[in-house]
Amino acid sequence: AVDGDGNVIVADTNNHRIRIVMASSEVTPLTPLGELPPVPPSTFTSDSMRHLDAGPFHDVCFVVEQTRLPAHRSVLSARCAYFSTMLSAGFRESDSPEIHIHGTSSAAFQALLKYLYADCMEVEEEVLFDLAKLCDLYQEERLYNHCMRRLTKGITHENAVTQLIEAHAVEGGNLWQKLRRATMAYVTRNIRGIWRTAKLTLARLDTNRPDLYEQVLLDAALRD
Repeated sequence: AVDGDGNVIVADTNNHRIRIVMASSEVTPLTPLGELPPVPPSTFTSDSMRHLDAGPFHDVCFVVEQTRLPAHRSVLSARCAYFSTMLSAGFRESDSPEIHIHGTSSAAFQALLKYLYADCMEVEEEVLFDLAKLCDLYQEERLYNHCMRRLTKGITHENAVTQLIEAHAVEGGNLWQKLRRATMAYVTRNIRGIWRTAKLTLARLDTNRPDLYEQVLLDAALRD
């Protein structure tokens, strides 16, 4: 029990006494421990990348554009539902030591592996489009959204027409539609500047997609 002054009242049954432990306002200081060492930064990213690049337990190899990219089934299956299904029993790839990947670049596939291993989203500009298509196929929504945001916000005179052509070659969902609209609007608004600084891209548009070229000219004329 505790009395009104904060003293603890204890029954000493062995000696048939009531003892009072007096309360004290003094706080006993902790024994000085000296200066504690700093918490070192995480090495997760570098360790994961080293595991991808030189891991001794690679058990699958992807071949993309004749480039061999070794990996680990356990990591891919844990990080990506698409790979988990691909590498599970019953599929041809489940026991194949070598898997050929078509329709993308080796740089884009390597960027996807870096993301799956180390959550790395540092992607070079020239890889963004192929990586976005790859993420759309493999249902990697977080990296896909990241790529699409960068593509939409990174339109310039130099890349607008190329991106317009490529975006219209992809059958995709809402984000691809937004990218197509954004690139079309940019080219229409800036056609004079593009003509001065990236004239060859407009010639390519006229050759490869004359329908889009006509639409750009029509929209630009309506704006004027």
